[in-house]
Amino acid sequence: MDQLGQIRIALKVAELGSFAAAARALKLSTGAVSQSVARLEGQLGLRVFERNTRQVRQTVQGEQLLDRLRPLVRAMDGVLEPGLSRQPVRGVLTVELSESFANAVVIPRLPQFMARHPALSLIIHLSERATNLSREPIDVALRTVEPIEPAARYRRLRAFALVPVAAPDYLARAGTPQHPLDLLQHQRIDFLTPYDRKAWPAYFYRDGEEIEIPPQGRIALDNSQACLALARQGMGIYADYALQLKDDLTSGRLQRILPDWDMLSWPLFAVYKNEGPPSAAVRAFLDFLEDSCNQVHEDVPAAGKPG
Repeated sequence: MDQLGQIRIALKVAELGSFAAAARALKLSTGAVSQSVARLEGQLGLRVFERNTRQVRQTVQGEQLLDRLRPLVRAMDGVLEPGLSRQPVRGVLTVELSESFANAVVIPRLPQFMARHPALSLIIHLSERATNLSREPIDVALRTVEPIEPAARYRRLRAFALVPVAAPDYLARAGTPQHPLDLLQHQRIDFLTPYDRKAWPAYFYRDGEEIEIPPQGRIALDNSQACLALARQGMGIYADYALQLKDDLTSGRLQRILPDWDMLSWPLFAVYKNEGPPSAAVRAFLDFLEDSCNQVHEDVPAAGKPG
């Protein structure tokens, strides 16, 4: 198998999160998928995935590599697909995004997108809920978990890292955690996901060690902006995407805690209706979301790290 084929297999493993699922999707044996990834890793001289008995996770280097390769492979597929580039981007597109993601990633880049497609109009719903695309007139929606609704297809976007933070006055009162298990003794602010209205555990990683912290926040909300506002007021420890915390960390309103630990990165998924080939407008917006995500820099400002 050529290297491009190996890259496609690695991208499918990253998308589905397991060798077995990728093998089923590609109609290959699990062994063939595993061997293909191993050969690619050997050629590149780096490990793309970490394997254990429970899951397959991308390494930091592997995630960065696949995030760069994914749009290139998709662009090549688009060029090779007959008639794809000849379809005009026009009409009205209705999309659903979370407010925090829209403000941090989409809105700053939206003028350029609209200028490239003057015949396209957008209706944008800002919401934390997970709309069922088969029941509502939404063309594209954003998800933070792999969609399972049968009436939807999706494109995996990049994964974003979570960062735990707290207000300086809270840390002055309660102390600064030195280990993830210390969080069990602290007030926390939990985010209720739009999928099951529950808070999910937090996972921390360092040098092969994995720590799971169950959700037991004193306050739980289903709006990330409200969670962030409470964190600024010193109500407890909260974890959010690094890209949404830059201003707070730079200004000192919030401080990063546990900087020597990594939290689990969550991929984003752009979901669209499973009604035949997507329209040119849908494809254009999917490309825009993917490009916008890949342009985001997640560096945590030094001022946001406790001294």
